[in-house]
Amino acid sequence: MQNATNDTLAGAEALATSSFGNGNTAYYVDGDLTPAGTDVDYYSAAVPANLPVGATVYASCGGQWYGSGLRGLTIALHDDMGNTLTSGVETATLYAYTSQVPVPTGAQNIYLEVSAQSQDPMVTGTYYSCGVYFNP
Repeated sequence: MQNATNDTLAGAEALATSSFGNGNTAYYVDGDLTPAGTDVDYYSAAVPANLPVGATVYASCGGQWYGSGLRGLTIALHDDMGNTLTSGVETATLYAYTSQVPVPTGAQNIYLEVSAQSQDPMVTGTYYSCGVYFNP
């Protein structure tokens, strides 16, 4: 994690790929938001080669869900132009997740944006764990 340089879309940290069943591709990242409420992290996930037309992408993240003090963890997926494709917010009872959306034609990367609304003053953890998933 390159906390000092991944605060903008242009400085997005590239994620390494891993496979998860049925030929699907996933990217995983663990990070920290310090300070919560102002820090924003960006990651790039390379669109897998040879995805069929109609392939989808989605993301999920947990902070509070995993015991972190982050509150209102918010995630968004963006295309190569920075346009928001989908987003989601974590609640006290459900991790953040986005809808599955079509991978834009010709996209090279999908960008994950992670932020939080605040930090619980009684819980010091600032960590989160996320996944970006491509489904053919």
